[in-house]
Amino acid sequence: MVLRHFIQRSARLLPIFAELKTLKLKDSESRRQFEAIAEMFKHFNYDDETSRHLMNSDILERVRTTFWAIYNAEELSSKSSDALLSHFFSEYQSLLHNWNLVELN
Repeated sequence: MVLRHFIQRSARLLPIFAELKTLKLKDSESRRQFEAIAEMFKHFNYDDETSRHLMNSDILERVRTTFWAIYNAEELSSKSSDALLSHFFSEYQSLLHNWNLVELN
């Protein structure tokens, strides 16, 4: 359940994180939000093998690579942001489908 909660939280926060990164002029609130989200992802300790073993998915690896790609980008355009996020969301949608099937049973 913790893993699922983290994945769902990632689905909400990664797009916000990317949007904050694309802002040219960041006010203090935007910078604070950006850093708060970054700290959450930087300090969450997980093993990519966990999602492979429990969910037959590389979703944790996708969360990690998506976060670090956004975080380390010199400049992030909406187009490149969308490309990075689509890598994560394609697998997330597959997991949502699987979770829904399990809940129906």
